[in-house]
Amino acid sequence: MNNSDAIIDFAVRNLHEYTGITCKWEKDAEGNINLRINTGHELLEFSCVIMQQPRLHQLPHLLERAANTEKMIVVASHFFPGVKEELRKNRVAYMQANGSFYVYRDGVMIWIEQSKPFEIVPKAAGKAFSKTGLKVVFSLLKDDSITNLTYRKIAEQTGVAIGTVKYVWDDLTNAGFLIKSNRREYKLLQKEKLLEKWMDAYAVKLKPSIHTGTFRFLNEDDFDAWREVPLEAGKTFWGGEPAGDIYTNYLRPEILTIYSTETSNELIKNYKLFPDPGGNVQVYQKFWHTGNMESNAVPPLLAYADLMNTGDRRCMETAKKVYNDHLQAEV
Repeated sequence: MNNSDAIIDFAVRNLHEYTGITCKWEKDAEGNINLRINTGHELLEFSCVIMQQPRLHQLPHLLERAANTEKMIVVASHFFPGVKEELRKNRVAYMQANGSFYVYRDGVMIWIEQSKPFEIVPKAAGKAFSKTGLKVVFSLLKDDSITNLTYRKIAEQTGVAIGTVKYVWDDLTNAGFLIKSNRREYKLLQKEKLLEKWMDAYAVKLKPSIHTGTFRFLNEDDFDAWREVPLEAGKTFWGGEPAGDIYTNYLRPEILTIYSTETSNELIKNYKLFPDPGGNVQVYQKFWHTGNMESNAVPPLLAYADLMNTGDRRCMETAKKVYNDHLQAEV
């Protein structure tokens, strides 16, 4: 049984166990999975989109697909926060491995929410998508010319151990993202797919681990005048929404994101910030080691990922502009 089969199989079993609702699924000749649900009052039929962990930045694609697919249901091992809420707002049916279920049909809603987690864990992704491996993949996506450098040089540029670089290279080669173009050189393939995988893993594994804290400006007017804040060159950079506005002049930030090598005390002193769990300034440790230090914005690749991972429509529109203007030719 492959992972998709396992996800829907557990979802069907758990829904029946908790509610008594009977479900059956089967594959057609093309390998598509169809689902029949007997609620006791009617028979519901769906074509399934099966995913491991749908995230907010994937919602536009899912909603577009639902609009063009009659009776579609999203079946997942786990839904990231906010995804199920958005699916319900758009009346898109979903089913979770733990037995949670939602459908809206002909003015009637069935909504069953199970709190008990039940996640189908896929095979380990290896070192490439570990916390340290993600730093290497980020540098590779940002500048694929590093494929021609030695492991030692790449380790120096990314701030990781040489052994980590080798493991990342092996993982990416086995996954088909890197191939040897000759005896000593590699070529990066499927950059767009690799970027998607990096974005997903970054949001879950690396970004939470580098979160320094949540702050607010002592002077509230400094928030609206954020462009005039004198960031320490080479140490502190705007990310997320302000970076998106710097690259596109399209977005008015509601949350300010900062990446920095400065300590919390230095940030408080230099920028008149104070810790506030409900604040509108998010600070993260700067994790990359090379790039244009003259700019006060994070690299476009990181700005794009931050904006897409918000799931906010205005942020994702800005992210697409960043992608078209700064990344499309490279990815």
